[in-house]
Amino acid sequence: MSLPRPAALAAIVLAAGASRRFGANNKLLAQIDGLPLVSRAIEAIEAAGVSHIVIVTGHEAERISAATRGPGRKHVFNPRHGEGMGTSVAAGVAVLDDDVEGVLIAQGDMPAIDVGLVAELCRRFLEGGCDRVVHPVLPDGRQGNPVVWPRRLFAELKALTGDKGGKRLIEAEGLRVIGVAAPDDGPRIDIDTPDELTAYLASRSSEPS
Repeated sequence: MSLPRPAALAAIVLAAGASRRFGANNKLLAQIDGLPLVSRAIEAIEAAGVSHIVIVTGHEAERISAATRGPGRKHVFNPRHGEGMGTSVAAGVAVLDDDVEGVLIAQGDMPAIDVGLVAELCRRFLEGGCDRVVHPVLPDGRQGNPVVWPRRLFAELKALTGDKGGKRLIEAEGLRVIGVAAPDDGPRIDIDTPDELTAYLASRSSEPS
């Protein structure tokens, strides 16, 4: 699933949250198939052909960094992580190299990110001239994650504050956005509580082999 011009694309994985609803443990370090939850998103992105990944840390930064070290991975600490996700997006975009034409932004708590879907998002972005936002479209028509962003919107991403993500920017793009049909609800599933993790693991165990 290698991509053309892979150097044109980078990825940001948001891994700074405090996991307050998960209790005493950090949800991003919860084990799934022997890997920390946050590593599932990272490895799916790498398997899709994106080799430069920025991991934005905040809460328990040292533990997250230790669990996610690897070639091509850069860790950036967001000192404002307590203010919301928007600040982590801004921190990640701020350290991208000058030759990056687009960035895929993914949440670290999404265990079902599909390699094939990520590769298709990136392919459509590159084929579209690296100028359009590309995102999954869920079976029910809603926008999913991760999202690929063109360089022309980096300044606006770096200006995000609080808990506001990029949804407003996507809406402002109108018909310039490319939607890619997702095969299932994987781009919607995130883990916030122990019960959600249990339900996710149960759903996987009930799938036909």
